[in-house]
Amino acid sequence: VSKVEKLLGEMDLAAGDGEDQTDSRSQQLERVSSEYSRLKYYLSKGKGLKFLGNLEGQLRTLDDKFFALLDSCAGAAFENRHLPTIQRCINTYNSVGSPKAAESAFRQAIVRPIVAQVLLSSAEPPSQPGGGKTIGDVYARVLGEIEAQAGDVIRGINSQVSDGQGTSCNVAVAIVAEVDKAVAASRPNIYSPGIPEAFHANYHASVDFLKRVEAHCPSQSLQREFQDSEAVRTFLQRWNLTVYHSLRY
Repeated sequence: VSKVEKLLGEMDLAAGDGEDQTDSRSQQLERVSSEYSRLKYYLSKGKGLKFLGNLEGQLRTLDDKFFALLDSCAGAAFENRHLPTIQRCINTYNSVGSPKAAESAFRQAIVRPIVAQVLLSSAEPPSQPGGGKTIGDVYARVLGEIEAQAGDVIRGINSQVSDGQGTSCNVAVAIVAEVDKAVAASRPNIYSPGIPEAFHANYHASVDFLKRVEAHCPSQSLQREFQDSEAVRTFLQRWNLTVYHSLRY
C-alpha cells in the first residue's frame, strides 16, 4: 500500500499540462498499474483478514486517486488524439480490470462531442420542403464523423485486443450508449408506433446502425459482449414491436 501511495504522490508532484506531460504521466501510470494490480490481487486473496479491514479507508483513497489521475490523463490524450498515450491509458485500464472506465473515457471525450455536433446540425430547419433528415441520415452522419474524427483512435484501441484477453475496452458499446441516450432525448417521436410506416423505417434504420457499429468489435468475445450489453438492450427496448404489429396487422 505504501509503495503505491508513494508512486501516486510522486505523480502529484510532477503534475503539469501539455502533450509531453500527458505522455509522461501515461507512462508513469502504466508502471504504477503493475503494482496496483499486484496489490488488488493480494487483497482479493486476503478477504476477511482483520488487518485488511483496517486498511479499507486507505485503499478507497488510493482507488479514487489512481482513477482520477488515469481518467484525467486519458481524457487529455483522447482530446489531443495522441495515439501512443491513448494506447498506454487503455492498456492501464485493462491491466487493472477496468475496461468499462476506459469505455466511459472514450465515450465522454470522443463520442459525446461528435454526437452532439451531428444532432445540432440535424435539428436545423431543412433548406427545402421535405428535406428534413431522417434518423437513418443521422446515424450515417454520426458514423461518418466518428470515422473521420476518430477512426485512427478506434483502430489503435482495437489493435490491442486479442480474443484470449480477459478484459478490453469495447468502443462499440460506448458508441451505442451515447447515441441511444442523445437520440432518445432529442428525437423521442421516432419510437412512436402511431404511424406504422415511419416506425418501420426508423426501426430498420436503427437495427442497421447496430450492425454497422458492431463492425468496430475486432474479436468474437467483444462481439458477444456488445450483443449482450446493457447499451444494446436499452437501445432495442425503446421499440414497442408488439404495439406496432397490432396496428399494422
